[in-house]
Amino acid sequence: MLKWNATYVLLPFCAATFIAISPVSDSPQLERATTQAIVLGEISATIVNKIDARKNRAGDAVMAKSIQATTLLNGITIPAGSVLEGHINSVVPSEDKGDSTLVLTFDRLAIKNGKEIQIKATVLNVVSAPPLIPREPASGTPMGNRVGEPVNNSPSQDNNDSSSHPISGLTLSSSVKDPTSATLTQTKKNIHLTSDILIIVSIATVSIPQGNSPN
Repeated sequence: MLKWNATYVLLPFCAATFIAISPVSDSPQLERATTQAIVLGEISATIVNKIDARKNRAGDAVMAKSIQATTLLNGITIPAGSVLEGHINSVVPSEDKGDSTLVLTFDRLAIKNGKEIQIKATVLNVVSAPPLIPREPASGTPMGNRVGEPVNNSPSQDNNDSSSHPISGLTLSSSVKDPTSATLTQTKKNIHLTSDILIIVSIATVSIPQGNSPN
């Protein structure tokens, strides 16, 4: 599992990456098959429908809307306003000031004025930020922290009031090898994500090798 640093940017990819992962599917046969994920780029998006660990249940829909256009490595252009679609896998609300945990998956991308495609999405970052154009990180900015640590609770010195802000007490765990997109944990209270929350999501296509196709 990887932990990613809170960086309010759309990071470029130099080349496609081939990674073996578990498929995103309800089929037991597909779950046993090995798939190939081709990482194509990243999308910055804001939460559309409020996510609340106290109110949401497994199976509830989640959506996030892209805030700027980007072109994936396969040449597909993703306009601003395209929508990541998914669902909540599981949720554990806070009780007696305990931690809350929520697992979610984005598995489809509705391209604005275009088609809807299946994707493998991995959430790299979750921050509270105004809807501004992301800035490029300083050279040498680390990509993430160790697993189990909160997402960057120390903004860089050159950040100002218009830059991204970490969400106090929120921990993000994610891996491209997981069938889900993210596991979020909020210390001592319920996870509460609204439209002012920005997520950075790695986008990949998913295909099943011929030898592993279900009958």
